[in-house]
Amino acid sequence: IPKQYLPLRDQPIATFSMQTFAQMKEVGEIVVVCDPSWQYVFQETVLSRTVPVKFALPGAERQDSVFNGLQETSDEASLVCVHDSARPLVTIE
Repeated sequence: IPKQYLPLRDQPIATFSMQTFAQMKEVGEIVVVCDPSWQYVFQETVLSRTVPVKFALPGAERQDSVFNGLQETSDEASLVCVHDSARPLVTIE
């Protein structure tokens, strides 16, 4: 099992970051780059506010995954944050 899906306090590690970003009013959408077999982890995550969640396929290298994720961002996005979900200690500040 990839480390970002290991449980931490009864939820997958990756979902902590997703929940934090969803709390930020500046975040208009969340693009998750993951293998389709793991999408359910994010689809089942309860968010504090409704934020559109999109999915992109991972690439052979990290830069390919980032590129694929950027292709899914809305044309209205003026700023993009790339975050490694295996690092769950991101804060709103």
